[in-house]
Amino acid sequence: MSTIVSSNSQSPTIFVIFGVTGDLARKKLIHALFDLYLKKLLQEKFRVVGFARSPHTKDDFQALIRDMIHATKIGCCQNPYGARGCLKHCVCLMKHGCGQT
Repeated sequence: MSTIVSSNSQSPTIFVIFGVTGDLARKKLIHALFDLYLKKLLQEKFRVVGFARSPHTKDDFQALIRDMIHATKIGCCQNPYGARGCLKHCVCLMKHGCGQT
């Protein structure tokens, strides 16, 4: 038996990225998630958990994500607090975990 969740559901959602510091995340996934965030297509209770082999502090990880996004996306945010406020809020939705395979 499968359950279909409507697109306007406010169920909490966690998106997990394995290899969050790798090329795929850097070139495609993080940018795609930021685009969805800008278009307000992510649910209010949406969070991203990224796993990588290398350990990062919370601040280091958020700076890494900011740098991934900043190069191409910083000018496209329509936010009353400005692009930096929009980026800061989006980055705060992302958390980091560390582990070995």
